Amino acid sequence: AVIDIRAKAAESADAQVTPDDVKAWIATNGPLPPGCCVAMNSGWDRLVADPKFRNADDKGTMHFPGFHVDAAKMLMEEAEVAGIAVDTLSLDFGQSPDFA
Repeated sequence: AVIDIRAKAAESADAQVTPDDVKAWIATNGPLPPGCCVAMNSGWDRLVADPKFRNADDKGTMHFPGFHVDAAKMLMEEAEVAGIAVDTLSLDFGQSPDFA
């Protein structure tokens, strides 16, 4: 199941997959299949060979999309998801201080 947040990520490098994004996917496509992988498509893959992939500011804080902790919890608690995937450096968004 690919959740497309390219529009949000184009507006903000700190965009996150939220529970509302997951619900919108389900409303369009039906229930998440048991054992599926839920993948984020932020469009960040276009930067993989570019220093902007890390997108660090002058303080060293990175800015790239990821999964919001509430979306990850929703997938763990309310679905039979086998995994999640991203097209960035981490499942958490770049600014995450704790990798929740």
